[in-house]
This record gives sequence, structure tokens and C-alpha cells, in this order.
Amino acid sequence: MAYDWLDPTRTGLLFFDMLNSSLDIFETAHKAEPDQMALYTSVESVVTNAIALRNVADEAGIPVFFARADHRPDGKDAARLYSDTDLFLRPLKDPENDRFEGRHFFTTGTSGSAVIPELGLTEQDYLIPKLRWSAFFQTKLELSLRSRGIDTLVISGGALEVGVVSTCYSARDLDFNLVLARDACLALEPSAGELMMDHLFPRFARIRSTEQVLGMIRSGTKI
Repeated sequence: MAYDWLDPTRTGLLFFDMLNSSLDIFETAHKAEPDQMALYTSVESVVTNAIALRNVADEAGIPVFFARADHRPDGKDAARLYSDTDLFLRPLKDPENDRFEGRHFFTTGTSGSAVIPELGLTEQDYLIPKLRWSAFFQTKLELSLRSRGIDTLVISGGALEVGVVSTCYSARDLDFNLVLARDACLALEPSAGELMMDHLFPRFARIRSTEQVLGMIRSGTKI
């Protein structure tokens, strides 16, 4: 374990909900109400940076994990909890019936729940179906990481203020080191993303640009 470089034998790359429907949601939100729900950074640039992370991880022999929302068509595995707003902070007009359900976007076996093709999912990668926000909650992620001797996760994806933060808190409590690729992550609301990257995540993770993360990996391969 080191601060300025990453050991490829102890590092995993986790893409969080880099799915067709996820990116559609971000793009739609950005176009519909740019002042209220603009992207923390553009979808296009995040995908470009994620591809760069993927390529260098492959070169270094770093295992790649894809956390993927994966719901039944009938919604019987969904959490229908009371809240004041939806994921975009819009007040619910009918709290009894308008609660967010992942099945409308991430149904098992549909194109919406598929990993974006740009990231080239392979048989060697780890696909982590999840039913709640944290990629660790009742999934095989922790066991898969421990089995590979991984103690550090590099994270890319979104949404920062929803599933990513939940996953990061879980990882922290399970004693995993975290590196967030700041410009390879998406937030639903820009000020929330900035707040988290500047004032929340630095308390228990390293926040780096994609280029810095690539440098940390390359440095580790030379040691």
C-alpha cells in the first residue's frame, strides 16, 4: 500500500452503473433543465475518461468490476421507501405512488441495464448485479475483491450523490482504500458533486483526475 502509486496486484477498477439507461438519464436531465440538473461533468468526457481507465487497467492486469442495477420486471425486488423528493430533488406530487423504482430503467436482461459498449465488458471482468444503492450490499463484490487480494478500489461512474457515495461508505467501513477519478464520475446536480468531491470524499479517499490515476497505475507497474 502506498499513497502516490497503485499496486496493480492489489487494485481493482470499479465502474458504477456505467449503463445505457444511466447515461440516458444524465443526458435527459441535462437537456431538460440545465440550470437545475446539469451534469457535474459531461457524459461524453466521463465516458472518454472511463475508457482511458479501462485501457490502462487492462495493460496493468488490474481486474475490472462492473456494478450494475438489475431489477425484476415486476418490481418486487425494489425498495419503495418514503422520501420528500425524487432523485432529481423534485417534490413528489403523489408520495404514495410516485416513488422511484429501478425497474423502470434497469430491468434484468434489457438493453438499458447493459454496460455501455465503449467499456468492452469481457468474460474476464466481474459483473456485480445489485438491488440497492451500495454495490456491496448483498452482492459478491467483497468476496471477489478479497479472493483477488485487492485492498484498493478506483471508482468511476455515477450518480455520485446516490449509489457511488453509498458504495464508498460501505467500502470505507470494510477497510478498502479508495481512489475516485473525479472527472470520470457523474453527479445529477453539479453543486452536490462539487461539495462531495471537495468536502466529503477527501475525508476517507484520494480524489484524483483521470490523468493522475493513470499516472499512479503506471508508477505502480514500474516498482
